[in-house]
Amino acid sequence: MRSLPGMRRALAVAVAGAAALLAAGCTVPGGAVAGVGVDSKGNPVGYLQVCHDHIDGTTIYIDDAHKFGTWESSPAATGFTS
Repeated sequence: MRSLPGMRRALAVAVAGAAALLAAGCTVPGGAVAGVGVDSKGNPVGYLQVCHDHIDGTTIYIDDAHKFGTWESSPAATGFTS
C-alpha cells in the first residue's frame, strides 16, 4: 500500500498533467506578436510581426459590449509591419 504523501504526489502530478493537456487543446495558435510604441513626435505606433500566413485586421474589446478600436490592412499584413 502506498503512503499518503506518495498518493498525494501522484494525484498532484496527474491533475497537473490533465490540466496541461486540456489547456493545450483549447487554445488558438498564435499568428502574430503585436506591440505599441511612440514615434519621434510622440504619436502612437502599432507594431506587428506576423509569424505565418497573413493578418488583415483585428478588433480590441474592453469587454463584450465596448469596442476599444479596430485595425484593418489591405493588402493583408505579412512579416513585419508598423
